[in-house]
Amino acid sequence: MMSKKKGILNAVFLITVFAITIYAIFHGQDLGELFGYIRNTDYRYWLVAVVCVVFFICSESVIIYYMMRSIRQKIKLMHWTCFLFSSVGFFFSCITPSASGGQPAQIYYMKKDKLSIPVSTLVLMIVTITYKLVLVVLGTLVVIIRPAQLMHY
Repeated sequence: MMSKKKGILNAVFLITVFAITIYAIFHGQDLGELFGYIRNTDYRYWLVAVVCVVFFICSESVIIYYMMRSIRQKIKLMHWTCFLFSSVGFFFSCITPSASGGQPAQIYYMKKDKLSIPVSTLVLMIVTITYKLVLVVLGTLVVIIRPAQLMHY
């Protein structure tokens, strides 16, 4: 009985957070104009965007899985545990200012799955540092290869 009540409370909380998020984003906006833009958009771009997001989440989940395995942490990939960790991180990064909520939320959910906080923090820190390093390298390459186009924009 307690688990069912907790599930209902979690669902109500999720719906409330979703409603507040939608309200905060679209408050004061012309929704007719927004829906017009959405209708006029080529659906193939939406499909590519969704595929890219899912690919990003899957890639991060595989990285988390292999890093956890390399430090001998027991983790379940077959039950999509790492995919859920990555999804939580992606969601909270999208809804928090400066994308600052993803890693703390991931650590919280990893702790709920009986993974140690120091190990989870280390793994997520390495993933984040590597991700930022790749962005810096790509940005540097753009500055070197196409400086005129960059300065134009």
